[in-house]
Amino acid sequence: MADIRELTAKTLHTLKEEGIISVGRKAKSYVHTARTVGRDAKDRVYKDVLFINGCDESVPHPARYRVTHQREQLAANNISTGEVYYVNLQLDQVRYYRTFVFFRCPYTDMIGEFIKLAKKLNKRVLFDIDDLVVDTKYTDTIKYLDSMSKEERALYDDGVMRMGRTLKLCDAAITTTERLAEELGHYVPEVFINRNTASEEMCALSKEALKNKTRKDDHVGIGYFSGSLTHNDDFELVLSIVYKTLWHLQEKMREEDDILYPIYKKDEDFEYARTLMRKAFYEYNANMEIIDKFTYNWELDRISEMDKLIMSCAISELKHFPSIPVKVTLDEYIEISKTYSSPKSGAFINGVLDKAVALLKDTNEIVKAGRGLLDETEAR
Repeated sequence: MADIRELTAKTLHTLKEEGIISVGRKAKSYVHTARTVGRDAKDRVYKDVLFINGCDESVPHPARYRVTHQREQLAANNISTGEVYYVNLQLDQVRYYRTFVFFRCPYTDMIGEFIKLAKKLNKRVLFDIDDLVVDTKYTDTIKYLDSMSKEERALYDDGVMRMGRTLKLCDAAITTTERLAEELGHYVPEVFINRNTASEEMCALSKEALKNKTRKDDHVGIGYFSGSLTHNDDFELVLSIVYKTLWHLQEKMREEDDILYPIYKKDEDFEYARTLMRKAFYEYNANMEIIDKFTYNWELDRISEMDKLIMSCAISELKHFPSIPVKVTLDEYIEISKTYSSPKSGAFINGVLDKAVALLKDTNEIVKAGRGLLDETEAR
């Protein structure tokens, strides 16, 4: 009954916002998905893994990466798979597979019964998700949702919470990044990471496009494939940084250079960058608490995202790289702020970090050794 209400509400919304032609196109897509994705239900062939797909063809990109591409990966390892659209799931399908992967499936009574039976038969049940659309505490931060009507938002929130309910019933989750894995760990006992990848077809098309490239000017083309409107803000966040990076790179490159410089000069540079990124990522909230202590006249949401990222990286470097002198870290991040943030950011960041250093030394969170003990003159 909940599925019928959801389908009706989506149809009315599409009719209102996009017109009757769009309703017809999406209805055709829905029927096609229900027929083609449900074929395995009729095959009754014993296989290893069944993917239960919670997305219809009107929104094809999530299932492409998380279902189609993962099926391709498994096939390459001689693991047989099937796929069924979640509204077509039937109880007797539990007999024909050893493992079940629910991708973005909102809870239904059938799904609840299916998972219960699968567990009774000692079969593995996993939930695959590449976004935190499993709890409204996450989705409430998406600005795009504020443009929805009250009824549309209620429908969206209901779908999110139903996905969270399915997630909690599963033995484990599969996701794409360490950060997502950390959050999903609050809902299931085990989380695996399988990153999004390009399919063999996509790789072949990319190679063909590169081979047929005819453009000879010095412009740099950047493709941004975000998936949905909710990710447009992400592009705006990085666009200015990408522009500044390319501009500075162009200034430094010689006219005869035809290729970009290597990202890392030495192997240890890569290890440094990877470690710093992970530490700053996982400790971001804790670092924000430190910053908040020394921004008395500022609310955190009034500080630019770039300034917060710069200070968070600096604090993590101060704590986790004992061979880098404190003064070197401070100088480097102040210089970074001059390039990638506003003209006034340097002084602001310098003031906050100076106080953060004093606090971290008092709590013994900054411990330097070797070259990290050198004074300012020797370090340079």
